[in-house]
Amino acid sequence: MSNILDYVRTYGHETFAERPFCSADALVLAQLSYMDWSSAVPCIKNNGEFIRLHDTLYVGDLEPMIRGSVFKEGNRALFYQTANSKRFGSIKLNFFTEIWNEERNMQMAAITFLLLDGRACVTFRGTDESLNGWRESFSIVYRFPIAAQEYAAVYLRQVAALVDGPLIICGHSKGGNLAVYASANCKIKIQKRIRRIYNFDGPGFPEEFFKGEGYSNIASKIRKYVAPESFIGLLLKDKANTFMVECKAHGMEQHDPYQWELFGPRLRKACKYRKERRESGYKLNKQIMSVSGEKAGRVIEGFFTAVTDVGLNKLPELNADYALAVLRNFHQNGGYDKESVIVLGKMLLYMLPGRKILR
Repeated sequence: MSNILDYVRTYGHETFAERPFCSADALVLAQLSYMDWSSAVPCIKNNGEFIRLHDTLYVGDLEPMIRGSVFKEGNRALFYQTANSKRFGSIKLNFFTEIWNEERNMQMAAITFLLLDGRACVTFRGTDESLNGWRESFSIVYRFPIAAQEYAAVYLRQVAALVDGPLIICGHSKGGNLAVYASANCKIKIQKRIRRIYNFDGPGFPEEFFKGEGYSNIASKIRKYVAPESFIGLLLKDKANTFMVECKAHGMEQHDPYQWELFGPRLRKACKYRKERRESGYKLNKQIMSVSGEKAGRVIEGFFTAVTDVGLNKLPELNADYALAVLRNFHQNGGYDKESVIVLGKMLLYMLPGRKILR
């Protein structure tokens, strides 16, 4: 089965006039937001000229742009394929922003793509490889709003004031959550310009979020895509129109969009998964959410303290030895109850590479 790289190779010669913008295009742009565009694209503070994606091949230092991102190898291939394609090469980029503040425990980045028909796709980056970024992402469980959500709302309002025409909002992982939050927290004049909001495997929200008028104004425009075994997209509650996507990988690795399967130009809906596989992510989510808000905060902070103590610098480097060391450190030094230790142990088990299913 094909993935988004195959999609660009197959349909990259067709313009958006020939083949309308779809979910696969939104996922492609969401992935491009993981790159560091600071050396090639004007930042939002400068309000500079848009630059074509094809022209970024000749501007800036390309390798650092790619090396600093998650999903590096996939992003490298995606960047060169899109920049050299007819479909994506003429898309223009602007308003890159990146905020990284360890003291405030926040990580947020965004970039805006301008299509030839005047639509602007505002794209929010998901969690990076840093512990700071992952700590903020996990804090969504017990803190609302987080700093990245507030900055995302500011960014969308700024971009809407700088561009005319319809808006598409999207993001993967935490970026998908930011896309929904920002859309719900802008003026109704901006909300009316939004045509679609794509949330690719991003966490949900506390119940209070759905009661606001801002969310009700944009709810029908949201399309959420989740992987069957990736608990990230199932964290917290979500009332959006949700589709389950077929994946090549298992467990936590299903969060990688390059493992998502396409059927022609569309994301392929999962239809062959056994019930136990569909419910694996829901099971872990339920166990995590069974821990009260205050306790969840202590558990998550204790988890990241343990991660630091054992010398794990990036969560993607987690393996069985690190997981055991983290759990041992957490258990010995934190004074946590049995429930907290069990929940953390199951979460670590689920995050191990190659783990097929939470039992």
